[in-house]
Amino acid sequence: MSALTAERLHTYYGKSHILNGVSIDVAEGKITTLLGRNGAGKTTTLRSLLGLTPPREGRVTVFGKDTTRWPTFRIAALGVGYVPEGRKIFPNLSVDDNLRVPLPSASSRKCAIRASRCSSSSRMCA
Repeated sequence: MSALTAERLHTYYGKSHILNGVSIDVAEGKITTLLGRNGAGKTTTLRSLLGLTPPREGRVTVFGKDTTRWPTFRIAALGVGYVPEGRKIFPNLSVDDNLRVPLPSASSRKCAIRASRCSSSSRMCA
């Protein structure tokens, strides 16, 4: 099963068409990288996946749930994390610590498990 899928995303900043039909499939339990030159749309792609800059067209799914129009906090509750690029955000953390920032803590995992038992709408990303 795919953990995250994006199909034909078209995202704009104002009238500027930034993403033109971007698709990506992230398999559960696999490491996936997004590479490209400056200005290629890497950050916009991530922002679109998380609902920070919603696509005008296309579809995003997380564990089979269509999250395209969901607010960011609901997408994060499914286990999707994001650490934005920037040296001033967490300047005193190591590279490893920075990469672990979006991971749920043990206490939040327990809360997510309890919430999923109540609503059965949540699945954590491994």
